[in-house]
Amino acid sequence: MNFQFELAGISHRHADYVLANVQRGDALTLKCEPTNKFDPNAIMVFKDNIQIGYVPKTHTLLLKAAVLSDRVTSHADAVWPRGCWVNVHVKPKEPDEPTENRAVA
Repeated sequence: MNFQFELAGISHRHADYVLANVQRGDALTLKCEPTNKFDPNAIMVFKDNIQIGYVPKTHTLLLKAAVLSDRVTSHADAVWPRGCWVNVHVKPKEPDEPTENRAVA
């Protein structure tokens, strides 16, 4: 399954985005940020070790389980001075992998 979205939060991370020198085709890394005070489902987007933005809120619930189980690859697609489109590929679940992340009591 594939997703495409415009990088969110760029206005708050523009200096880091410029520093990262994002180019079309660059590999990006997605990491969950459960301590985010605005959204516990937030997913950060990194190029190398520089956070350049976030996955838009409209996509976080769709991608969270895949990010947590390390089943995503992503890269920058269309790039412009103040942002980029991100392509994400979600690998299929392994047969023994749970369908969702559940807290164990």
